[in-house]
Amino acid sequence: EPRGKTSLSLAYAVSPTGADHMESAHDPAFEGLGVLDNGLSEVGLTEPVDRSDLGPKKVQTFFYAQAIWSLYNRVGMCDFVGIPIGSLKLKALRDYVNAATGWDMSLWELI
Repeated sequence: EPRGKTSLSLAYAVSPTGADHMESAHDPAFEGLGVLDNGLSEVGLTEPVDRSDLGPKKVQTFFYAQAIWSLYNRVGMCDFVGIPIGSLKLKALRDYVNAATGWDMSLWELI
């Protein structure tokens, strides 16, 4: 239901695959104190954002979350394994990709 989740509304509007609920993390992942321990601090998302907010902070949060979900799609990983839903942190994913490919890419290069 995108009316109660403004980030999901953005995902529906700009997803390259159409209105898809799996295009980005849902808004509750960015609310409350959970945001401080969900691994998104690795990309600079350190403050909770209310699910009904649609200001610059929410748009920035969506932008990074959608980029992370796109990374998960590119490496063929289930969205439920990685942060903010699962426990696999972005730096660990970067290390796994680098180990498997022989690359030496930064997190931002992967994203």
